[in-house]
Amino acid sequence: MFRFLSIFIFSSATALAATESLSSGDLTREFAFDGKVWRTSALMAKDGTKLPVTSDEFHIRSMDDREWTVSDFQSLGEPEHGQGTLAFRYGWAGASRRRARPPR
Repeated sequence: MFRFLSIFIFSSATALAATESLSSGDLTREFAFDGKVWRTSALMAKDGTKLPVTSDEFHIRSMDDREWTVSDFQSLGEPEHGQGTLAFRYGWAGASRRRARPPR
């Protein structure tokens, strides 16, 4: 069975070349594709101040202390633009293997 994770970020979407950005009030969040996944690459204030960031986007920790971040997944294509939303879809990087399981 193919597993996937959808990350939904709600805001106004603006499409750029190799990046995506979302603005919400006085803050803009910029996303960049690193060849495998989309990540937050910068936060920008309305006055033009830009703060570069390196983000794991999410951190999953199971009850038995296994952990995963966005680096353990792979983007399933371009972000999907909706009205005021930008959705990123990720699939488990090991999904092509039979009964893929998260690393321990």
